[in-house]
Amino acid sequence: MKKVEKEQKNKENLEFRYYEMPIDTYLLALLGERWILNYGTDPMHFHNYMEIGYCYYGEGQIVFRQDEYEYREGVFTVIPNDVPHCTRSEPETISRWEYLFVDVEGLLYHIYRDKPVKAERILKRIMERAIVSSRKKNPKVAELIRNILEEMREQSEFYKEGIQGYLLALLVELARERETVETENEEEKDEERLVGVLKYISKHYAEEIKVNELAAMCCLSEAHFRRIFQKIMNVTPSEYINMIRIQNACTLLKKTSNSIEEIRIKVGFPTASTFNRNFNKLVKMSPGQWRQQKDDGLAGFSISIHKGW
Repeated sequence: MKKVEKEQKNKENLEFRYYEMPIDTYLLALLGERWILNYGTDPMHFHNYMEIGYCYYGEGQIVFRQDEYEYREGVFTVIPNDVPHCTRSEPETISRWEYLFVDVEGLLYHIYRDKPVKAERILKRIMERAIVSSRKKNPKVAELIRNILEEMREQSEFYKEGIQGYLLALLVELARERETVETENEEEKDEERLVGVLKYISKHYAEEIKVNELAAMCCLSEAHFRRIFQKIMNVTPSEYINMIRIQNACTLLKKTSNSIEEIRIKVGFPTASTFNRNFNKLVKMSPGQWRQQKDDGLAGFSISIHKGW
């Protein structure tokens, strides 16, 4: 019974947190005292970029759907953009984390612009599932993460070139590790079945997407596919598709001068009423109100889609 209640709570509180990547870069860093706190008030959420976190001190749990992992000093996380998660500090304790958000796809296709097949192979391995590890278990990856954090903190001469080198080394190391990963239980098998579906949605969200066709991609009946998808993602397939469409609409509204009608068509909503209804449902404001907001850095909203944390 407790597990069912937890699943329902997580579903209701699932948030999408949206970050704007700085121009001409593939990395956003969240550093400093802002991230020294007792974690525990934030609900399950996911981001529009891959999140890498490093714990300097503190104790608590990293929660992925129904799985929990203990964290302490030296633990790091690598979380693909479509994986719901949250952090919980032990009661009355303070933890210090710092975070990197990485446009993995953009970086890899920039570096391997003449070798797109290699970029796709690395990307696929990295984005398979989340990682919770530690400096003790994987000192090489931990050191690369620390190097990137320090480069972003100091921003000394040629720091952007240094960061790109460290980032590529980190992504390659993560891809190498994935080569030896084996499926340990049935839930992980279900997660793997959805990898291709999630990538398909991310590339074809502007088109008509039928749930029965997604189920066929996994060689499952539509009913079985719906059960697996909702169990793992905490939302239905249709809700997830709409969330991805709204995510991209938010980006276009901020970064382009296209009309709201043009953006509605670009992200795949057949009618203005459907677009407006879904936008208001997730963002708690109209597309026009979202566009008119001033950019105040990483301001957070207590709504289903968040700009920043």
